[in-house]
Order: sequence, then structure tokens, then C-alpha cells
Amino acid sequence: MLPSWKEHKEYCRQKGVDEHACEFANQLIDEPEKNLPSLLQNEHLRKHLYQIFGFEWVFWISTEMKNYWKTLTHGELHGTSKKISYDDIWKFRKLIEEIAAYLYGEHGRQAVQLHFELDEADHVLKEIRQALLRSIEGSLYDPSERKWLPASSLVNRVLSSKNAEYVLKTLIETGPRNDPLKNYRTFLVNMRKLLQQKSKASASLGKTFEELINENPQLKWLSPIIKEAKTSELNSGYAVYECPNCKRKITILEGNYHCKNCGPNYLMKKISDIKIKDLDSKNVSPEADD
Repeated sequence: MLPSWKEHKEYCRQKGVDEHACEFANQLIDEPEKNLPSLLQNEHLRKHLYQIFGFEWVFWISTEMKNYWKTLTHGELHGTSKKISYDDIWKFRKLIEEIAAYLYGEHGRQAVQLHFELDEADHVLKEIRQALLRSIEGSLYDPSERKWLPASSLVNRVLSSKNAEYVLKTLIETGPRNDPLKNYRTFLVNMRKLLQQKSKASASLGKTFEELINENPQLKWLSPIIKEAKTSELNSGYAVYECPNCKRKITILEGNYHCKNCGPNYLMKKISDIKIKDLDSKNVSPEADD
């Protein structure tokens, strides 16, 4: 669920942005189908937009919306719909921003930027949660609910605190007795592999998760976890294997593997372990059945 309008207003208040400008931005961004067509029929506003975007595009989009030939949806504006290109997403976002600035000055512009900043963080964090919680094992007794809960559920709940130290502490507490650091290692490995991947939910085309986390203030709380993943000396569970015949090397989870080029008579030999800090997802072999 995306941040509520109440949360958006609180974020604006923290940043010193006018409440009325924030309310306007909330309505325009989350209900563009309802609010944008009528705004674009304002002649003075259109003339202002002509100077920024050019006559042809503004006239076309205002005419399309007036006649309900084209509507801009919440999903399209937030980058979660695949119906329009990334270039169009950013052009419409810029349009929304200029409309708010025309009516509320810089407070309007900032309100729009802050709204997208908060929503973008929510979209990206959902993807991050899914990636980081993979292979988290075990269970822990929750006194508040008086029952045992899966470790992944507890860690997911703790992620909502946006407290990196608390998250890492919980991962150790939920680890199995015979290997207390297992969930901690798994979590850091997942983060290390995630950093260079690109977000599918983000409207920031081509940006990696690491770039998005570094750029968005609402995701900066993840920085200590990133640092831990980049500096951890713990074994990642991955290793480099080499075929004794063709000398082909692969990076893969520890196990027994036969060389798919040379056949079942050639068992690949482990030549080195890989620490979490040295794990590079680009070099991990896709050969799960090698």
C-alpha cells in the first residue's frame, strides 16, 4: 500500500512545504483522471504551459483529455503501468510539477517532488523486501502474539521500522541454533546480489538499486546494511569451481557439479571460497544444474 495522504502531508510539513500545496499535489498525482482534464481547460494555465512544453503537445493533450480520448492514470504517472514509455512518464510528471508551481509557486513544485519521492521509495522497497527475504529460514516465538512465527515474517515486520541496526540484530536472533549467523549471512548475500540489479518498479529507467537507495532520502536508512554487505568477511556460500579437464571456471553455490562441457566423468573442483564482500552477481553462474 502506498503512503497515505496523511503521510504525504506530514512529509511536506517536515520539509517546510505549504499544507495546501501538498493537498493539491496529492489529489492531482493520485487522481489525475479526475483532476487533470479540467485544469488543462484553464486558458491562462495552458498559455503558461505552452512556453515550457510547446504549443503542439499541450494543445494535443488538453484536447484529448477534454474529449476523454486520452486519460492519464495513477499507474502511468507512478511508473507501474507499461502502457506508456519512460520518456512520457517523466514528461507528464514535469507537466504536473509545472501546474503545481504555477498555482502554488515553489511550494507546489516541492510538494510534487516530495510526493513522488515518498511513493518511489515505497515501490522500490517492496522489491527490496522480496529480494532480501529469500531463503530466510527458521521461526521465533513472538510474545506479543503468543505464537511462533516464520523468521521471514518477523524480519519483514522489522524492515518497517527502517532501523538498520534493529534489522541486523533481528537476523542474528532468528538464526537456527546450529548456525546463528545463517539468516544474517543470507540477508547480506541477497543485498550484495541486489545492488547492481535494476528496479522494475522504478520510473528511473536504467538505475540500479544501489543508485536509487543513494539518491532517495527515504531509502538512506538502508545504507548501513549496504556497507555491511560490502565489507563483510563472512563466507557467502558461493565458491569458484574449475573443471580439471577444460579448466572452465564458474562461480556458484557450494555443492557438487559436473562440467557440462566435458560430461559427467569430470567433477568440478572447488578452488576458492568467496566472501560476501567479494561476491559479484554478474559473475555468478546461471548453471544451477551444471
